[in-house]
Amino acid sequence: MIEISAGYGVLCATAKQCGLLGSIAVDKVRKSGAYSSIVQLDLRNLEHNNLVAEWMQSPLFCWLHVAPVCGTASRAREIQRHWSDPKPLRSNDFPRGLPDLSEKDMTRVDIANDLFAYSCKLFQDAAACNIFVTMENPSNSYFWLTDWFTRLRQSVALTITDFQACMYGGKRPNGRDLLGTLTNSLRSTPGVTIRINMILGDLPKLMTAPVFGQQVWSQSIQNSCALP
Repeated sequence: MIEISAGYGVLCATAKQCGLLGSIAVDKVRKSGAYSSIVQLDLRNLEHNNLVAEWMQSPLFCWLHVAPVCGTASRAREIQRHWSDPKPLRSNDFPRGLPDLSEKDMTRVDIANDLFAYSCKLFQDAAACNIFVTMENPSNSYFWLTDWFTRLRQSVALTITDFQACMYGGKRPNGRDLLGTLTNSLRSTPGVTIRINMILGDLPKLMTAPVFGQQVWSQSIQNSCALP
């Protein structure tokens, strides 16, 4: 399997534990504490795209997982508690980016949009070859409103489910949409709702205590969830 935008490579490591020993985790950066070896590729680079396409030609290739980087598409940016908080970059009316962005923010959004477009094309190409493909992003991400995903959803039969990443070690609700190409391949787990209700009374503050000398969003710590 190939995990695109792997982050800490948790899914890739789990796939290896389940017997997919040749699994590959791909990301632009290699994070300290990653659970898998990370193959560092810039997916805006044509040569790197061709390398992924070459891997996908392997007769042993059976699963592609894509998790488009969602920082610019996060609605958490709409929570403004301090003048220095990150500003919104997208909206329901402008999921591809607000029209009045600064040059710096527009560059960030343009990079993310390139990766969104590539992720959806990669998904569609793999699905056309009858490869099992999965994709995930936060449930309220603006990514789901982009025209790239809209076209993908119109062209590929998808199974979509709500998934709570807090089931794997987090202490805050972390709703994500998880979709795949196999009918009934993804099902909501009955215990998810129970688990959320159990932890709601003991959520950490929105901002945690200083970590490495700075304050961070508590959600950012949860993103490095432990292996299931």
